[in-house]
Amino acid sequence: LKGVDPATHWVHMAFDVKARGVHILVTSMTAGTSDHWWMDWESKSFWPVAYADTGHDPTYAIPYNGDVLLGCRDGYVRKHSEAATTDDGTAITSYVLYGPLRTSGDDWYEGLVMEMTAALDEQSGDAAWEVRVGDTCEEAVSASAFTTGVWSAGANHSTHVRARGAAYAVKVGSSSGSQWVVERMTAKTRPTGKLRV
Repeated sequence: LKGVDPATHWVHMAFDVKARGVHILVTSMTAGTSDHWWMDWESKSFWPVAYADTGHDPTYAIPYNGDVLLGCRDGYVRKHSEAATTDDGTAITSYVLYGPLRTSGDDWYEGLVMEMTAALDEQSGDAAWEVRVGDTCEEAVSASAFTTGVWSAGANHSTHVRARGAAYAVKVGSSSGSQWVVERMTAKTRPTGKLRV
């Protein structure tokens, strides 16, 4: 919360008993940039949160009867729901970025992501995936997709990726609001040559 001006932002935090974490809400008093975070209490990790539009940005948060109620800029009171697939009619976008990982397993060689496969939960919705590669871990995270695909519920066929780089990352998610669950994901990689600097 360093650098947050309380004269220009509403700042609220609330512990969520059901989800076991802390909502950290930093909402601009004007319709400017707002930063919201979820702090997972068990893993002590932080996750960025965005709402459908600026009218949904919370200006107040309070724990109530096991839920956290959010007073929003547009005057409505809302709460989070694990079953929701839309935010007042706008599909919820969700994703996880796995990695970055060294393609060769070390810092000496480039590598090739040869093949990938995954299994989703039997009741899972479809999940779109993309493989990103780069000469550094940072480049891999911010790179455009080298290749993409969609996984469905259950075990999926393997895909020949053939993406070369020093590091790679895999983004899995959905922009349609569908709920998805990855049970396992496997990538076959191999070193290809000395890392060029």
